[in-house]
Order: sequence, then C-alpha cells, then structure tokens
Amino acid sequence: MKKFNRMIALLILFSHSFLLVSQTQKQFDSVVVSAKNNCDYQVAYTYFNKAYKAGINNNMFLLNYCCFISLLNKQNSKDLYPALNQIIKTDKSGFLSYLLIDDPDFYNLSCTKKWETIAYKVIKKTLPTADTTLALILCKIGIRDQALYTDWNCSDKKYGKKSIQSKRIIAIKDSLDKQNIKIVDSLLTTNGFPSNKKYGNLCNRVFLIIQHADTHFISKYIDTVKNACNRGDLKKECYALIYDRLNVYRNGHQFYGTQVNTEKNIPYPILDEKNVDARRKEYEMEPIKDYLLKFGIFYNPKK
Repeated sequence: MKKFNRMIALLILFSHSFLLVSQTQKQFDSVVVSAKNNCDYQVAYTYFNKAYKAGINNNMFLLNYCCFISLLNKQNSKDLYPALNQIIKTDKSGFLSYLLIDDPDFYNLSCTKKWETIAYKVIKKTLPTADTTLALILCKIGIRDQALYTDWNCSDKKYGKKSIQSKRIIAIKDSLDKQNIKIVDSLLTTNGFPSNKKYGNLCNRVFLIIQHADTHFISKYIDTVKNACNRGDLKKECYALIYDRLNVYRNGHQFYGTQVNTEKNIPYPILDEKNVDARRKEYEMEPIKDYLLKFGIFYNPKK
C-alpha cells in the first residue's frame, strides 16, 4: 500500500510539474506574440531576462530570449553567446540551431563577426556537405530579405503608412534588397543555382530574392528558377509563383492564382479561371479556395 501511495504521489508531482512547464511555456508564447504585435521588445527582453536569471534555460526559451537581445541590438549582452552555444550543443535535431541562421530576428547580430562564428558551427552541424562560405552568404541574404517586416508593420499601425518612421524602414528595406540582388546576381553568374542536397532550405533564399526583385531581374532568372524546380532544388510551386508575379507586373493578370491584391483583398484576375485548380495541381499546389483562405479570402473559382 505504501508503495502504491508513493507511486500515486510521484504521478501527482509529475503531473503538477508538467502543468507548470506547460503554463510557463504558454506565458512565454503570450509574451512573444504580444511583443511582436506591438514591437514591445524591451518589455519582452526584461521578462525573459528575469526568467533566465531564475534558472529557466530550455532551448526554445533561450532561442526567444536571444531573439529579443538581437532585436534590441544588445550585442554585448553577457547572456547572448553562452545561450546560443548551449542551443547548438544540446539541440539533437538541429532544428532550433538552424533557426539561429535563418530567423530574421537575428538581423542585427548577423552583421557581426561573432555571429558568423556561431553560423559556421550551425552550418557544419546541420549542412555538413555544404561549402560554409557560400552557406553563410545564403543565410545572410535570407535574413536580410525577411528583416524588419515586424518593425514596418508596427510602425504603420502606430504612426501611419505614410509616416516618416515607416518611410525610414522602407528605405532600409530597399537598401537591403538592392544589396541582396547584387549578391544573388553575382552568385548565379559565377556558381549557378545552389543544390538542395547540399544547402537544403537555404536554396529557397535565392528564389525569394529573385521573387522580390523588379521585372528585369525576374525576367533574367525565371528560366533559372524553372530549371531549379525541375531538378528538385526548389519546390515546383516556386515556378508558378514567379510566373504569376511577372505576369501581374507586366499585364495585370495571372495563371495560377498565387498573387493577391492586398489593398482589395482579392486575387488578381486569373486567365482561364475554370481550369486554375488543374494547373495548380500540376505544380503540386493546394486548391485555390484553400490557398486564399490563408489570406482571409472566401473564394470560388468560376466553373
């Protein structure tokens, strides 16, 4: 009976501990979401810093803590690099380590030599056959491409889309885009499109730079994207996305229904609309109705 009671007590203790961890994780998640929605990075940093000093140090927690250190550009934080190294050392799957070189929250850090040292460690761990120098370039262009969108969105909400604050962020984004385009142009001319077998998801970073460029640059490399899709270096849908983007820019219409007019919250006009899902299926994309639901658009293609 005593043994049985002890087992029950241990189960209750375990359940209670699990509940506390779950509740704590929910609190952390709530802080992250609130901080990102309102660009309240200092509040989140203070919260995570206090929890870190209290001894909380699981990898997901450390990743979020380091993100806010980076967003506030606290490069001299004594917690930063011990925390990053702990993630790399203890992350058996490599997933969280990979986020250290892919998450745009690390934009401020990615401009430093110390971060490059961290990135090289991650690349060797998660992409062992990759050329580390090229992989680092791909990491950086990906981070720059996605950087500052949260700040931009918060600025628009707080000050207005035409505010000086938002225009400053747009100017920085434009500068980063131009830098990326120059790098990708040189990369593709010299090395060709990177192999998915060696560089994994980092190949998609090259596609994003092309996708977000002007019509001249897209036209120059649309066949390169198509060939990369055919080889398996990119998902098939990437060609449909870039083909639609170019046609919307040039003619105002599309073929695969991938491009949405965000001001009107409707897709741009689709040619031969009744057969759009057949074309999407060919490129391994979900039905357009399901795709547009992600944008909050309820849509039925013409029959």
